[in-house]
Amino acid sequence: MYLLKIFMYGIGFFLITILAQYSIYKIRNNVPQNKNGVMVGKNAIIALCMLGLISNNIYFLSAVIGLAIADEIGKIMGWSK
Repeated sequence: MYLLKIFMYGIGFFLITILAQYSIYKIRNNVPQNKNGVMVGKNAIIALCMLGLISNNIYFLSAVIGLAIADEIGKIMGWSK
């Protein structure tokens, strides 16, 4: 049960990040974008790490891993910068 919950957090954050990046890319395709994107880069990862430390919840580690992998895939696909 413990391992299943860890996988659910990781896969859930992965899917949410990929879907958010793709939908924002499609909505704002022709709009100039600035450096402060949504769910990109180190800022979101640091925020999740701090939230996990404050709440003392190990499941945020898998959420960070899922978010980081999805963020890199989004950058490769050109959905975020």
